[in-house]
Amino acid sequence: MGVPNVFGSATTSIPLSQLDANFNTTATLGNTAVGLGNVTATVGNLTLTNVTIGSVSTPITPTQGGTGLSTLTANNVIIGNGTGNVTFVAPGSNANVLTSNGTVWLSQAASGGTSIPGLLANVYTSNATFTIPAGVTALKITVVGGGGNGGDASNFSGGDASTSGGGGGGGGTAIKYLTGLTPGNTLAVTVGAGTGSSNVASGTQTITTITGSGGSGGGSAIDGNSGNGGSGGNGTNGTFNIGGGGGSGAVNGGAGGSSILGGGGASVSSNTTGSSGRLYGGGGAGGARLSNGGSSSGGAGAAGIVIIEW
Repeated sequence: MGVPNVFGSATTSIPLSQLDANFNTTATLGNTAVGLGNVTATVGNLTLTNVTIGSVSTPITPTQGGTGLSTLTANNVIIGNGTGNVTFVAPGSNANVLTSNGTVWLSQAASGGTSIPGLLANVYTSNATFTIPAGVTALKITVVGGGGNGGDASNFSGGDASTSGGGGGGGGTAIKYLTGLTPGNTLAVTVGAGTGSSNVASGTQTITTITGSGGSGGGSAIDGNSGNGGSGGNGTNGTFNIGGGGGSGAVNGGAGGSSILGGGGASVSSNTTGSSGRLYGGGGAGGARLSNGGSSSGGAGAAGIVIIEW
């Protein structure tokens, strides 16, 4: 910076007009105006606090700690790009998920082959229509039939022999894993009452009907002859098919058979109505009779159930 006047021997003030024309150009740092000798000044090792940057002439590059872009696309996922400007992955279609192909990230539909049913579920104890949720292409379906009713017990007049109705059989179970389904399509759900079958069948989604049949009713006892226990129901068209337990016949009321989700009704003492099967799909116990004449009814089989998980 050239200054034509000699300051060391000056005894009076020096007019600005005698100084270099650019000498008193000022730059404001913070709230202080500093006079500089030239239009451009270089400031190094400067610490700034509470700074607001009004604008920059060009976007800050990734090597400088920025994105390299002046705007970021709304609702997109930002992807790093080394020293290049960042890139983006758009949301894509409804229910898409962010996945990697081993090289780049993509927005795409969830794969039915890798989904794991069982995080969410609908439980049905009566007939209904199930709509496949958005983004869901695989389901686990559990179908349990109703338990069989226990047999009645009666005694002939004047007799003293004990009689017992047989226990009803437990409902059968089918567990099925379905894949390749279409979200928004429907399935028809039927839940069996005591001795009744439960099933899941085609709605707008075509499938092979999945059935858990109901347990058979226990045999009735007449005049000293106890009834036989009812057979358990079966599962059909499941990935796993599980039979229900058979009911028993005994001097006291025969116990009901169990299903995979419900115990059979417990055996009862003489002159007692059979106990009901327990939810879901348990067979009812048979009635028991000892004294002369009269009858005791068998217990009711428990209704079945349908569980759909995804």
